[in-house]
Amino acid sequence: MSKPRFRSLPPTTEAFVENVKRDHRQASTWQSAKEEDPPELDVEKYGWIKDDVNGSLAPTTITETVNLAPDSVLKLIRCGCQSGAPCN
Repeated sequence: MSKPRFRSLPPTTEAFVENVKRDHRQASTWQSAKEEDPPELDVEKYGWIKDDVNGSLAPTTITETVNLAPDSVLKLIRCGCQSGAPCN
């Protein structure tokens, strides 16, 4: 049995929701691009965190209490390290 590829795994519900929020904001921005007075969308309500110090945005991440994948999937994933002290 071959090991699963990360890119083939579906996102968790929480990660999916954050992606949909960012995509919705982007689509709204494109849709209103030709309007004289486009609506102001608060980026922090649409999957982004403002970094006022650097003047940039970072995507909202899911909390550490949420598993990145179901337990059944996490059991399938194994470290492929060849070092003397493999990853956990």
